[in-house]
Amino acid sequence: MRGTDQVSVPITRPALTVSDKRELGGYQTPPDDGVVVRCRRYVRKQLTCSPSDVRDVVSKRIPILGLLPNYDFRSLLIGDAIAGLTVAILQIPLGMGFALLANIPAICGIYMAFFPVLVYAVLASSQHNSMGAFAVITLMTGKVVNEYATFPEGSPGAPGNATAFLASVNATASAAADMPVTYTPVEVATIVCFMVGVWSVVLGMLSLGSVTVFFNDMLVSGFSTGAAVHVMVSQLKDIFGIKVTPFSGPFKIIYTLSDVISKLPSANVATIVISAVSMFILSVNNEQLKPRLAKVTKIPMPIELIVVIIGTAVSYSINVHETYSVNIVGEIPTGLPMPAMPPFSLAAAVAVDSLVIAIIAYAGSFSLAKIFATKHDYEVDANQELYAMGIGNVISSFFSCAPMAAAIARVLIQDAAGGMTQVAGLVSAFVILWVLLFVGPIFEVLPKACLASIIVVALKEMIMKVFDMIAMWKVSKVDSMLWTVTALAVILIDVDLGLLIGVLVAISVLVVRGQHPKITKLGQLPGTDIYADIGQYKKVIWMRVVEDVDDAFVPFTVRNESMRLANELSASRLAVADGLITSHGRHKFLIVQAIDGFLYPASVYATEVDGMVILSVEGPLHFANRDNFKAKLFKGSGINPVALKKERMAEAKKNPDYSDDILKQNDTALVSPLMKQIKYLVLDCQGVDACDAPAAKYLARMHGVYGAVGITLCLASVSEIAKKSTAAMVVSSTDDVMRSLEVTGVLATITAGRLFHSVHDAVTLLGVDIASGSEIDAVSKF
Repeated sequence: MRGTDQVSVPITRPALTVSDKRELGGYQTPPDDGVVVRCRRYVRKQLTCSPSDVRDVVSKRIPILGLLPNYDFRSLLIGDAIAGLTVAILQIPLGMGFALLANIPAICGIYMAFFPVLVYAVLASSQHNSMGAFAVITLMTGKVVNEYATFPEGSPGAPGNATAFLASVNATASAAADMPVTYTPVEVATIVCFMVGVWSVVLGMLSLGSVTVFFNDMLVSGFSTGAAVHVMVSQLKDIFGIKVTPFSGPFKIIYTLSDVISKLPSANVATIVISAVSMFILSVNNEQLKPRLAKVTKIPMPIELIVVIIGTAVSYSINVHETYSVNIVGEIPTGLPMPAMPPFSLAAAVAVDSLVIAIIAYAGSFSLAKIFATKHDYEVDANQELYAMGIGNVISSFFSCAPMAAAIARVLIQDAAGGMTQVAGLVSAFVILWVLLFVGPIFEVLPKACLASIIVVALKEMIMKVFDMIAMWKVSKVDSMLWTVTALAVILIDVDLGLLIGVLVAISVLVVRGQHPKITKLGQLPGTDIYADIGQYKKVIWMRVVEDVDDAFVPFTVRNESMRLANELSASRLAVADGLITSHGRHKFLIVQAIDGFLYPASVYATEVDGMVILSVEGPLHFANRDNFKAKLFKGSGINPVALKKERMAEAKKNPDYSDDILKQNDTALVSPLMKQIKYLVLDCQGVDACDAPAAKYLARMHGVYGAVGITLCLASVSEIAKKSTAAMVVSSTDDVMRSLEVTGVLATITAGRLFHSVHDAVTLLGVDIASGSEIDAVSKF
């Protein structure tokens, strides 16, 4: 076969059953500790405290303490410094723009580029995540702000008046007592930030970092695209310079678009021009300059900051706010905000929304952390990431911040600029500190249209994820439908309810898929120990097969499309086994040899092994999919033992010479005519990653059902390693599959002689049985 003259696998060993393998390897049965013993061991471990334990805990919970002593300043500092400076430059415009999505002053976005980034850099296990404001999270926060905050025109709650806004946050308790039932947008945002932090810490304490396992990639993609549509629509008021009536509830995006269209005649022309020019500059850079610049340097052009600087300069020179009524950012105070307590009286009201935001922020951030950890070959601690984000949000909530999250744009830029550790985050935070102390007021005259344009262009990548759905449709229509349902639910209903619908659909898909284990018939590739799907390993040549009464193959004339391949086979002098062609109609797969324009069948390819059927089983086996497993087992094997037994019994009643042996013959019409006498049904269990007790007992039952018609059920490649997979979580089992079979007594039914190390071991050992014509309980070469 192709490739055998390049690399071979020269392994000679005896064929092994599982018992043989265990004896050969000195297998030791793991201790069967009860729940009490395990709990006692866990408590003892937690109460044990030594200097090394303290050191390990501190370095685990404060990872930067383990990083700095081993930090290679010579090789890492320059890259981290450049990356930190680059990300800080990006943080300024994006932070200001995303803050407006949360209906809080733009300066809060810069605060979010300092406080949470500083805390996260100290506590995070990820070396590449870049925290700060993120569109989806600030949008969800803005929804809560709209619901609970008060926005009287010209009051401290007015978004444009930043100085008065922040002064209200720092007001004394006596002044706050005058309006006990009203909350400013910043107050609402900070209590949401605080509760998001609390939820994150609680999830970390409960070791629920793996909760994101239920967030399908298509679910996240669909949710991100739907949320991006909401963000873009929310920016239309600043793009066109119009006042839009706020809407809430289902279909609010449709009502908002309708309102925007109705007010387009009154749009501010100067604002439209600023928006158009800004988006043109950003788009030209992204589509033309950025790809070319990437070939020269890893450091991207800070085009967003350039747009901000140009917009600020133009606005300052011609006073666009006074002359053309263009909305600007407004007053930005210098220095750091005074710490202020979030309004804890609102905590219960925002608890549920905060939990949703916490999960979404963590899911997106941890996904990015895993991607870049894999790229750079290190591990991230899921629970430590929850702690880092939680503590970061709790501390930041006292400094006028909304919830933080990682943004893919920042992470990509930090990685591309050479950032290798969280020292880049520290550098970014200190650059932002300098901006807050000295540069902030420069951006007071920046048109909001510039920030809106930056956001809209930045969201293009998220909107373009619709092509992920189109591509996925060809691979998995179920995943594509999950994307579509999630995106439409988020767009048409609302962000949080849309996410809930998406999660429910994802869980439903998981459950449905768990109901249908995949069963595939395998055949042996000639001359190898490889067993493959008979229906897939083939080449296509249409042909006509002629068989005589002696079941001997005779030559047949090839069609035009087959002649070309026949000539190629002859010219390349390939082995007979390489001339693989597919069947036509109901005929089997054939290997052919091309001679003088004729194809001579040589043997059957992806061959069914004489005397046995080999089926591959993939997926978890549990109580809920037993019936589907049985149906697919009957269909895949081509033998329905229940119906076969009934037919035999009916025949036996008509036969005066009836004997029990009649029931164990399986050469009736219920068996595929292409099969010979079947003695064994071999299940390749390599793809079975979980098996609960009811399913294990059902396997024993199937052993008896097939045994009643003379077929012995055998198992091969059963996992002896515990798999903490989604499937295992669904069936509430973290034991290995072999362990499940042992503790349920299945191995007492399916004897050790019918439990094999691999499919090829089963074929080899059972082949001796078939050749001898007698049943051997355990054939072994060991």
